[in-house]
Amino acid sequence: MTTRDVNLKIRLTDNMQLLESKLSTSHEREKNYAELRVVEAIQRNPKFFYKYVREKAKIKSTIGPLKVNEELVGDTGRVCEILRAQYDSVFSEPLPDDVLRGLDGGTGASVHHELMDVIFNEDNITEAVERAHKTGPVSSSRPRIVTARFEKFHEREAVMRNARKLNGSNICIDEDLCPTSQEIRKSQIPLMKKARAEGKIAFFKHTRLIIKDKSDNYQPQDSSRNEGVSTHEEKSDVTEAVDRTGARDCKPPDDSIRGAVGESPAEPLMGVWARNARTRSRRKQ
Repeated sequence: MTTRDVNLKIRLTDNMQLLESKLSTSHEREKNYAELRVVEAIQRNPKFFYKYVREKAKIKSTIGPLKVNEELVGDTGRVCEILRAQYDSVFSEPLPDDVLRGLDGGTGASVHHELMDVIFNEDNITEAVERAHKTGPVSSSRPRIVTARFEKFHEREAVMRNARKLNGSNICIDEDLCPTSQEIRKSQIPLMKKARAEGKIAFFKHTRLIIKDKSDNYQPQDSSRNEGVSTHEEKSDVTEAVDRTGARDCKPPDDSIRGAVGESPAEPLMGVWARNARTRSRRKQ
């Protein structure tokens, strides 16, 4: 990374911190104003307020109990504290572009070093990695996640195209989709398997299932190229429906590298939701 790139990154970081500070100040101001209005309303009509409180106190909580460290928590106050802490831990950081699973525990420096190894030791890709950090607690039931953000989209795509180089290892790469997109893909899996059984090329492009005919000179080493692939494409009914709606409720697809090395995050509460909700993992035999 050149000095110019470093200086640009520093300026962008400073601008982001300034913006976060302004947003925090604005949020605090709005919160104080709302609390003041509530206090004034209680002072004007205290009977209505205390009647409302008594009615709500009779309603039982529909959330919980929660299982935390092998302990069932049923107390409403503690449940609220746990959920709020989980929410803060998830949404206090920017949503990552990429998710890497299966890397051993360690410091931030060791994680960054292992991330460099995963990305095939190509300078033009490793220099594009902007950040790597772990998310979620350690658990024995699921692989742990390490997130990484890339500065340039095409370099992230280069990693996806080279994902097959990790076949047979305890780490795999796939796209990180929202729940809606995951369901759309899942509904098209049988059609994809059928097409592959017929000797056709079938792959997903976000939520769209692409099916193409092979020609004699098709080179399977790089599916990103179009040489040797006919222009015939088939779409399922689900894909066409997505094309019409645009799937506006979904974020653009991210990528995740998964694996299993004996540590993993516990099942997250609502918040880590979609990007950690997939249960498929590849175990090292």
